[in-house]
Amino acid sequence: MKALQSLRGMAFLTAVSLAAEIGSFRRLGSPMQLMAYLGLVPREYSSGQLIRRGKLTKAGNSHARRLFVEAAWSCRHRPAVKGELSERLSGTDSEMQAISWKAQNRLHTSSPDEAYPVDPIHE
Repeated sequence: MKALQSLRGMAFLTAVSLAAEIGSFRRLGSPMQLMAYLGLVPREYSSGQLIRRGKLTKAGNSHARRLFVEAAWSCRHRPAVKGELSERLSGTDSEMQAISWKAQNRLHTSSPDEAYPVDPIHE
């Protein structure tokens, strides 16, 4: 639960709901399997050498997908560790804090060149 709550947009209620919907994250072998379970992968129309990808499949667990999408909306803001997130991160180890910061940067920026290099937790 602490690992989920260390991410921006994932407060207690969202983390508990995701844990209840997904169960064990270990049963999903990779992040791609999680995204497929949530229906967050593109449709594919393939024929011979031609591969076309379309809109999201939206197959899978719609409640868990909605929780992830709603949490992702908080990443539209500039990466920062303050307020409620700062309180949630205060009791976690430095590795989890680093993952949280990396996730904020990755979800906020469209390219690695735009990333915010300063980690406010380890200044």
